[in-house]
Amino acid sequence: MKNSSTGFLRWAPWMGGLLVACAMCSGYPLMYACRRAWQAHYPTLTEQWANNGRFTLLGWFGTELCYEELAYAARANDTARHWPGYDPYIKENRGLRQLVIDRLTYIVMAAVIAVIGDINWSWIVIRFLCCCAWFILVYRLMMRVAESPPMALFCATFITCYSYILTFLFVANLSWDGSLPHIFAHNVWTVLSYGRTEAVIRLPRPGVTYALLFLATWGIIKAAESDTWRWAAWSGVMGGALAYVRFDVWSTYVVASCLYALARSVQDRRMRWRLWMSVVITSLVSLPLLYCIYPPDPDLLVRVVRPGRHFDLNSLVYFAAFVIGLRGRRNPTVLCFTCFAAAIFLMVNIELVTGFPLQSVHWKFIGNIYLFFLAVAFVPRILKCRTRPWLAASALLVLTAFSQSIAYAAIHYPFQGLPKDYDDALVWLNAHTPDNSVVLTINPEIDALIPVFTHNKVVLAYVIPWVSDYPLLQNCQRLVGGLRLLGADVARFIADCFTSPSSKYDRRSMLAMGLRRGEIEKEKEGLYELMLLSYMPESTARTLLSQAQNKPMDILPDYIWFGHLEREYAPGFPRSAKRWRLVYRNRALDIYERQDLLCAQDQKGDQARQARVAP
Repeated sequence: MKNSSTGFLRWAPWMGGLLVACAMCSGYPLMYACRRAWQAHYPTLTEQWANNGRFTLLGWFGTELCYEELAYAARANDTARHWPGYDPYIKENRGLRQLVIDRLTYIVMAAVIAVIGDINWSWIVIRFLCCCAWFILVYRLMMRVAESPPMALFCATFITCYSYILTFLFVANLSWDGSLPHIFAHNVWTVLSYGRTEAVIRLPRPGVTYALLFLATWGIIKAAESDTWRWAAWSGVMGGALAYVRFDVWSTYVVASCLYALARSVQDRRMRWRLWMSVVITSLVSLPLLYCIYPPDPDLLVRVVRPGRHFDLNSLVYFAAFVIGLRGRRNPTVLCFTCFAAAIFLMVNIELVTGFPLQSVHWKFIGNIYLFFLAVAFVPRILKCRTRPWLAASALLVLTAFSQSIAYAAIHYPFQGLPKDYDDALVWLNAHTPDNSVVLTINPEIDALIPVFTHNKVVLAYVIPWVSDYPLLQNCQRLVGGLRLLGADVARFIADCFTSPSSKYDRRSMLAMGLRRGEIEKEKEGLYELMLLSYMPESTARTLLSQAQNKPMDILPDYIWFGHLEREYAPGFPRSAKRWRLVYRNRALDIYERQDLLCAQDQKGDQARQARVAP
C-alpha cells in the first residue's frame, strides 16, 4: 500500500496538470471544428462573417487578446524564421538591445513553432504546455508549505485556472446597477469569463514568463535546503536566465533572492555561502542584459505620462505580508515567499529611485500570486489534513474551467479567424516574395498580421520597448513618408488619428456593426496605439509627427498593400503609380511590386541559372 500511495503522489501532479490543461484548452478544437463544419455546410452564410478565412487565435478584432498578442506572436515568429531574431517589424533594426530583450522567452516559443510548423496550432500547444508547467510547479511549491497533496492539488488548480482573480483586474468591470439578480448574474459572469485574457493562456506574459519564475523560485528553495553546491549553481543560472525572459520576473527574482540570502544568513547567524553564490551567479548571467540596455532607451521617458516620484499606498499590503510572513521564517519556503512579498513592495515603488514610473501593475500581478502562496502556509493544520473537501473543490474548479472553455468556444468561434481576402493575400506574400521583403501599409491590422503570418517585414513598427525599440521619431518619419508615397492626405490622416470618435469605434460598436473592414480600421485605439505609439501623451505624439514632416522616409518599400484604408486616404494612387506593378488582386485589396525590385530579382535568377550551367 505504501508503494502504491507513493507512486500515486509521484504521478498526481502530472496527471492533474494534463487534466487541467485539457480543461483550459478544450475550447480550441471545438472552435476549429465549428468553423470547419459551418464553412463546409453553409458556405454562403459563413462568407458573411467578418473573419471568414482560416481559424486562428491570432487575429485583430473579436478574439481573446486582439492586437496585443499579435505583437508577441510577431517576435516569436521572427525568432523561428530568422534565428536568432531581432525586430519583427523593421528590417534594419538589429541592435543588441533588440537581440537580448525577452530573448529566452521567444526562443522557447520559437522552438515549438519550429516543431509544429504552423503558428496557429503552435499557439495552442504553447498554451497547453504552459498550463501543465504552471500546475506542476505550483503543486511542488505548495507541497512545501501545505504538506498535504490534496490541498496542494487544489492550490495548483486554482492558480492555473483562476489566477486572474488574484490580479483584481476584473474589478473594473463589475457592475452595481440594477436589481440584485441582475447584479449577481452580471458580476458572476464577469469573474468567471475574464480569465480568457488574464490567466495562464495569455502569452507570453504570464503564461511563459511566470512558469519560468516559478521554476527559478523552486530552484533557490532547493539551494537553501541542499548541502551541495550543485543546486546553488543551478538556481543562479535559472535566476540569471530570467533576465532574458522578461524584466518584471527578473527584477522581482533578483531582489527576492538577495533578501532571501540575507534573511537566511541573519536567521542562522552565519553566512549562507551557497545562497550568496547563487546570487552572484544570477548577477553574472544577467550582466549581458545590463550591458545591452544601458543607457536606457531614451524613448522610454517620452512614453511617461505621469513623471515624478509617488508612493503607492496599496503596496503596503505587500509590506504587511512581509512582516506577517516572518512568523513562519523557520520554513525555508515560507521565508522565500516572504522575501518575494518584500521584493514586490520595493519594485512597485521603484519610481521613488528612478524618478519615473514603470508599469507597477505588472509587479502586482506577481505579488498577488505570491501572497496566495504565503497565505497557504498559515492555513490551520486541521484544514490541511482534510482530503475529500480539497479534492471535491479541485474537481469543481476543473469542471468550471472546462465549462468556461466550451462556452467561450461556442460563442466566439465565428470571430476566431482571419478575413479570407486578407488571409489569401498573406498566403500569397509568404509564397511569392523574397524573405524579409518590406511591405508598406497604413492599415494597423495588416501591419500587425504580416510579421506573424509571413516572412516579411513592414515599414511601420509597433514601437514598445519589449517588442521593438525602433526610435519613435524615425517611425513617425516612416508613417509620413509612406503616406506621401501613396499620395495620401497626410494632414487628414493625422487629424483622424486623434479625433476618431470613440463612441463609434469602441469594441462593442464594432462588433455591433459586424466588424466591417473599411470601418474598423479607423478605430482610434488602432491607429493611435499601433502607429502613433502608445504610452505617450497626445501632445508628445503631435510634436513627433510635426518634426517628422520635415524629414524624408529612410526606406523605399518592396511592396505596397493597397486596401480599404489606403483607398480612403489615397484614392489616386493606382493611377499615379509610375514605378509600381500590380502583382496580386482580390476583392478587398491590391498588392503592388516595385519595378526595380522585379529587375533585381530577374538578374539574381539569371546569375543563379548561369552558375548552375557553368562548367
